[in-house]
Parts: sequence; structure tokens; C-alpha cells
Amino acid sequence: MEFLRALSVDHPALLVLILASVTALATGLGALPFVFIKSVSPRVTANSNAVAAGLMLGATFGLMVEGTAFGPVQTLVGAQLGVLFVLVTARLLSHDVEIADVQGAGARK
Repeated sequence: MEFLRALSVDHPALLVLILASVTALATGLGALPFVFIKSVSPRVTANSNAVAAGLMLGATFGLMVEGTAFGPVQTLVGAQLGVLFVLVTARLLSHDVEIADVQGAGARK
């Protein structure tokens, strides 16, 4: 945060833009090793998925706890809308999807 203070980022929208850009860069860098690794064992894939799912669940519950401090009803409605969005999207993509040369499960992801 000292770095952001040094830039004198006062406007919240600019701060969000900078932090979102850093997050996007970190996401891209996280995928960089897979340029060099051609195959991953099913066990490593399963363990990685388990760790990722645990982190996402932890983040979800953390955000819900934080949200209830500001408005429990709005937090509950937002969570329900998020679940509804995921369910509707999954249903819409349940049939065969093709994007460019990618088909099936890969295209749905």
C-alpha cells in the first residue's frame, strides 16, 4: 500500500483499476509455467483443484461475513443471485458448445 500512497492514488476508481490490473497480471503469470510443462498427472490436477476449491470457499465465506456487517439482507440477496447466475449459465451451456476449434467441456469452461 505504500507504493500506492507514493503514487498518490486518491480516487477510489483509480485504485480499483490499479489493483485489478495487478490481479490480472498475477493471474497471467500464474499460468506461465504451463507454457513449459506439457503434461500434468491426474493426481497433481486433483490436488490442485482441491486447493483451489478450498481457497475459493474460504474467500466466499470471508466476503459473506464482511458483507453482513454492511447489510445482511443485501448480502443474502447477492449470494442467491450469484448462485442463480451459476445455475442458469450451467444449464444454458449444458448442450454441446463449440468456440473456434474448442468443443465440449473445454468450450464450456
